Amino acid sequence: MTFFETVPIPEPGIAVLLGIGVAGFIGYLRRGTT
Repeated sequence: MTFFETVPIPEPGIAVLLGIGVAGFIGYLRRGTT
């Protein structure tokens, strides 16, 4: 996770959006496999 270590996150909202994006991506993969 060197990317997140080198790039500072100015707003916690970005982390929330990233979390939603990851959750949506995982959900998309699970829906695709089934």
